[in-house]
Amino acid sequence: MVGGSILILLAILIFIVYMIKIRKKNNNKVAIIILLILIMLSGGAIYSIFTSYQLYDIKGHKLESENKSDDALESYKKAIKKNKNDTFAYNHIIAILMQQGRFEEALEYSSKLIEIEKKTDNYINKGNIEWELNEYEKALESYEEAIKIDEKAPLAYYGIGMVYFAQEEYEKSFDNFNRYIEIVGDDIDAYYYMGTIKFIASDHDNALIYLDKVTLQGDYPNIYISYFLKGEIYYGKEDYQSAIKNYSKSIELNVNFGDGYYNLARAYGKLNDADNAIKNLRKAVELSDKFKELAATDGAFNSLLENDKFIDIIR
Repeated sequence: MVGGSILILLAILIFIVYMIKIRKKNNNKVAIIILLILIMLSGGAIYSIFTSYQLYDIKGHKLESENKSDDALESYKKAIKKNKNDTFAYNHIIAILMQQGRFEEALEYSSKLIEIEKKTDNYINKGNIEWELNEYEKALESYEEAIKIDEKAPLAYYGIGMVYFAQEEYEKSFDNFNRYIEIVGDDIDAYYYMGTIKFIASDHDNALIYLDKVTLQGDYPNIYISYFLKGEIYYGKEDYQSAIKNYSKSIELNVNFGDGYYNLARAYGKLNDADNAIKNLRKAVELSDKFKELAATDGAFNSLLENDKFIDIIR
């Protein structure tokens, strides 16, 4: 340990000073021999300090804080060469590689880390990497190993929920997100997926319960999709005003969301509001020509079939 070596060195130096004082007073040959031994020991302590793996860990951490990820990686790798069981270095290497999208390499280090420490977090990290690599069955195995160690490991259940969601096994996905919520309490990410799953299952009333929890938070990357899905539900209920409110919020949060503009236009079409229908349809078509083709046969625009502006858009 760097700290231990420094303390030893300080103790040796203090004792050397003390022995020098004794020698000056007594010119003792024994004191000279002890002094030489202490000097040799202090040299060993200095060498230990400057070659310790922990120095590379410290340097790597500093480089990370300066956003010099590649240099930090090299420093952590040197630490591992000094100490093959340096879990601190392994964890930081894995984190950097994941940030850089180098998941194959991250998986190699993650597997090595588990050989050193069979910990819950290590299995969860391995599962997360395997999920990124679309190795879903292996990810499931890793998350399940984490649960064997700690049956209340929330992120393992979250990971399993994500795997099943990707595999379109929505009931299993929902159950695991629900277990995650039971352990950690409210979580906007889990509510988003739970609401989406209920929407896919056409359980719209329960979908609204979860999606409302998301939109009430007001700060979430996919919140615009939550508003869009709520708009879809209200559109299906023929509550077009509520649909318009939610579609409008979705495009406010993502101004390049073509589906939001298109479905907002459809809702206005149902209310025979030609001006707003055409305005939002035009924006959707600007974003993608696919909406031009869709609008040409969409019954939501039946009231606009003889409108010149509408005809110009779908031409």
